Amino acid sequence: MDTPRPKLLLLPGLEGSGDLFSGLIEELGPLFDTRVVRYPNSCRTYEAVAGVVRKEFTGSSPFVMVAESFSTPISVQLAGDAQHGIEGLVLCNGFVSNPLSTLESLWASAAAPWLFRFPLTSIAARTFLVGPDAPDQLVADVRHAVGPVPPDVLCARLRAVLGCDVRDALRRIRVPVLCLQSGRDRLIGERASREILRIKPDIAMERIDGPHLLLQREPRECAEIIGRFVDRVVSQRSATDD
Repeated sequence: MDTPRPKLLLLPGLEGSGDLFSGLIEELGPLFDTRVVRYPNSCRTYEAVAGVVRKEFTGSSPFVMVAESFSTPISVQLAGDAQHGIEGLVLCNGFVSNPLSTLESLWASAAAPWLFRFPLTSIAARTFLVGPDAPDQLVADVRHAVGPVPPDVLCARLRAVLGCDVRDALRRIRVPVLCLQSGRDRLIGERASREILRIKPDIAMERIDGPHLLLQREPRECAEIIGRFVDRVVSQRSATDD
């Protein structure tokens, strides 16, 4: 009997809708049983996010979590706690503690309540999220996903990022971990990935030329890399079962 491939559980970025995963899901194809976790606006803290994600831990099938940016700390926490079913973890532009410098953190915390009051512009989306050469449709999709989220929710989630620290949980992880790092990320710098590698040097790291929303700009390349990672996870599981 063929060994079933694990399910993929996709955890979204700051806006929490999960709507921006459509391109990646299409590239992953029908071989994966892919589920998207969606965060209601009531999820303003990582504790609340964890509660939503845990509800997806049902059934006996193993799964790989694919977490994007904002969701990476909670995915690390859950994997570090050895939650039932998790057999692999993919972090896209991830971090395990505040990814900003002290000065950047002070500015972000002070400015967020004002910045989030205004709709996301195409210029801001291209500058910080999808790159200056992004297709117009992707820019529109990003603005459509972010637009309905209340400013106070975005602000609270940003402050959760600034206060996160799951470094001890990263040390406890015993399942394979893959990090996807954007080469042109203007939000999460290389300092975050260096910290992850310093704590856990055996983590696989793939650097891809792209902006912050890497899974959206380069869905085909990301899907191929994730697929190869899942194959390794499945092979390890099969070897253990034998």
